[in-house]
Amino acid sequence: MPSFWLWMKPMRKLIISAIFIFSALPVFGQTQAQPTPNREAEMRRPQRDEEDANRRSEEGFARLGKISDARFRGKLSKEVERNIKDLYRKPTENEIKRLQPRPEDIQKYAAFLAGKKTGIIRLEPYRGCGDSTKIVSASDACLEYKFPGNGSDFSFRERNYRIGRLADLRFGSDTFTSPGVLQQAIFVGIGDVPLENVALNMPGVLFLKNFKPEREAAAVRETSRRFGAGSELDGFYYASGVKALEKMTYVLRSIAYRGTVPRSVAGVIFNELDLDERADVTVAFRIIRKHDSGGVTIIWKELDKRKAPELIMARPAKPSPNRFAKAQYSGKE
Repeated sequence: MPSFWLWMKPMRKLIISAIFIFSALPVFGQTQAQPTPNREAEMRRPQRDEEDANRRSEEGFARLGKISDARFRGKLSKEVERNIKDLYRKPTENEIKRLQPRPEDIQKYAAFLAGKKTGIIRLEPYRGCGDSTKIVSASDACLEYKFPGNGSDFSFRERNYRIGRLADLRFGSDTFTSPGVLQQAIFVGIGDVPLENVALNMPGVLFLKNFKPEREAAAVRETSRRFGAGSELDGFYYASGVKALEKMTYVLRSIAYRGTVPRSVAGVIFNELDLDERADVTVAFRIIRKHDSGGVTIIWKELDKRKAPELIMARPAKPSPNRFAKAQYSGKE
């Protein structure tokens, strides 16, 4: 794993590009009521609001730059470094003992698991325990699994349980979703197909193979809305989440974009995505057992893995003049 300071090196530029989406949102101020409405002023107000939004954005860039410079000059204490690493650590063997698949399942699928890029895992239902090793809820369910991911979130890229924000797969009480940040996930159920027979060029999977990820943030959001509502093509249903059914094989394409997700621990700002393997991965999986606890055991196989695309965050455009208002203001038509 790279040293913490290597993670921090490019952060000023990255944090600034990521924070823009929040600082550039227009905020419309209130105007004092006038006994007689000023038509010319009202027509010019949208242009003034846009100019004000861009001015606030530039001021935000400047302030954030000064803050990040000050943070990076400070000395990273051992305690802060330990706290940051603890949020993204892998669970210990002792912590996941109770999540081990049953021996008879491992034996039954031994031939399949002998293949490359395969695995078997047990997932417990997501219970909102929080996305860290710090216990948010004192319920018995949350205290049972005190490691990142709480037994419900898994990363096929890291091949381990993972903090939800960096996971590819989350098991709910009866659903599969993908909770990762700066990530686009598309699920499809292809029927009761043996996992060893699943290939990229077969019906239902071919669409995922050929899907070209958008790179502009606005286009990615639009695609996410499309699959959030579900999209049917050639008899297959593609969506950002699916019902967790037995005798069903699923294929997931999880695109974990490269970019910036700023986090702060004890005043130290860092890019959370520097602590994760960002990749574009396609995985097939299916439930082989449901447990009395509500959890499931699944077997999985990686079909494809590509370099993750970088998410492009658009900078604010310069305000365009309101020609109609200008013409009215000058008395021209």
